Amino acid sequence: MRRSVLSAVVAVLVMAAIGSGAMVPQKLWCEYLEDPAAIDVAQPRLSWVLASEQRGQRQTAYQVLVADSPDLLTADKANLWDSGKVLSDQTTHIVYGGKALPSR
Repeated sequence: MRRSVLSAVVAVLVMAAIGSGAMVPQKLWCEYLEDPAAIDVAQPRLSWVLASEQRGQRQTAYQVLVADSPDLLTADKANLWDSGKVLSDQTTHIVYGGKALPSR
């Protein structure tokens, strides 16, 4: 998988958190690597850590969008994978479940 697809996943996580105004994802990982140049796994695992200035905040759901274009993500669209809203506090080992990732 190319860096642009990974960047797209990271961008979506960041945009979703900033939109809520309460929590910001930090330490974004793909296959246990932060900002990897390439991943040689068909279904990579995603993880993140959430930070908040407000005490007691916690994640109750997440949604991951994956696209091959930052423009699609800016429009909240995903052409490779949309996890849908997942009611979970899980922030580690989220397995990619979309279309085959392009190799570039």
